[in-house]
Amino acid sequence: MYWQSHRPVRPSWSIQYASFVFAHDPAQRRIAEASIKEIEKRWGQKVSTRIRTAATFWRAEDYHQKYRLRGDKPLMAELRTLFPDEQAFTDATVTARLNALLSVIRGVRRDVKLAALDAEASEYRIPDGAWSRLRALVQ
Repeated sequence: MYWQSHRPVRPSWSIQYASFVFAHDPAQRRIAEASIKEIEKRWGQKVSTRIRTAATFWRAEDYHQKYRLRGDKPLMAELRTLFPDEQAFTDATVTARLNALLSVIRGVRRDVKLAALDAEASEYRIPDGAWSRLRALVQ
């Protein structure tokens, strides 16, 4: 999903918007390098996503967290019933997964994304209004 959730072949105009894969050890670096080669072969373009050694992690400001979810006020109102505090919202696995499903995922049909969204419904206690809104937002 990582390669489908952004445009890895488009160079960023600023380091703060660049895409990276952070490897924790040589094995992860080899996997990342192989993955990049496979994407370049499949897409026929050079990948601009960079591989770096993982170091200190600096958390982004809250307004950058779960950007796609935050863009819809009615949806956020529904989700705030489950996650009243900011830390719980930004750290929740479900919000990360839902945010990814709302992102533009290259080459994934809407019906496939909706099926993935529906599969999540059984795992998480998301209010019905939030599920309806999410389904409407999936492109």
